[in-house]
Amino acid sequence: MTVRRLVIACGLIGGLHTVAFAQQDAVSLDGSWTGRTAQGQSIAFRIEAGSMRMLDLDWTMDLEQLCPGRTGSAPGGPGRIERGEIYYFHPQVKGSEPPPIRFPTFTVSRGVDIPQVPITLVLSGSFGSDSTVSGEMALTATGCSGRETLTWKAGRKTASVR
Repeated sequence: MTVRRLVIACGLIGGLHTVAFAQQDAVSLDGSWTGRTAQGQSIAFRIEAGSMRMLDLDWTMDLEQLCPGRTGSAPGGPGRIERGEIYYFHPQVKGSEPPPIRFPTFTVSRGVDIPQVPITLVLSGSFGSDSTVSGEMALTATGCSGRETLTWKAGRKTASVR
């Protein structure tokens, strides 16, 4: 093989590689996604223009110890927190900017200040296709022992044609 043919062949292979990455980045994930967590709770989110605009979660977390000085902590034992959270993300509101969602993976982290104890919620996902996603939700109590990690799966709602 001549040097010229080798350069052309490498250029073609490199070009195909670039096209594959361009196609991967071009996957539109916009739409409404709904599913269930391993706890049987609901998870829903909406993606617009490549960013998460709404996240709706139901979850349960067991605290490993009594959290002194916090309301909702039952005396004499650890507590259970059952919550439903809806987050709306707004580009113009500092601290509430819409997190970017890209194929094939994403991570969203938010603080949840509730009477029992502040919680950090980290939601990570991996798209299996442009219509399926699964991942993990980690809940960690701040200043009180408690951590819950659970899996979840969701699919994109398709618009009905009438």
